[in-house]
Amino acid sequence: MNMKNKKFRKKKLSKSQYSKIIIVLCIVSIWIYAIASFVVQCISGTEISSTLTTCFFTFFGVEVISLAGIKRMKTKNIKYDDLTTMQDNYDSVMENIENIDNNSDLE
Repeated sequence: MNMKNKKFRKKKLSKSQYSKIIIVLCIVSIWIYAIASFVVQCISGTEISSTLTTCFFTFFGVEVISLAGIKRMKTKNIKYDDLTTMQDNYDSVMENIENIDNNSDLE
């Protein structure tokens, strides 16, 4: 590669950087919408459709919450093998409890 191509090559964003940009854009969009609706209401005296406002806040709220959920699940880093091991442990504990209950009923 020559030097010119290296200078102008686009830098790829990592997934965490991408999600941070999306969250910032969502928050900025919510602020812009809130300010714009306030200004429109003050100037013209008419209210922006409540359905539009509800849908707007719902869309961006779900977007932010889903990104937070994805990040939380990645942070937990639970693998399928861990889940099956946990289920096996739970099953054995429940069997032990049932055995204890059955033995105490016999006495």
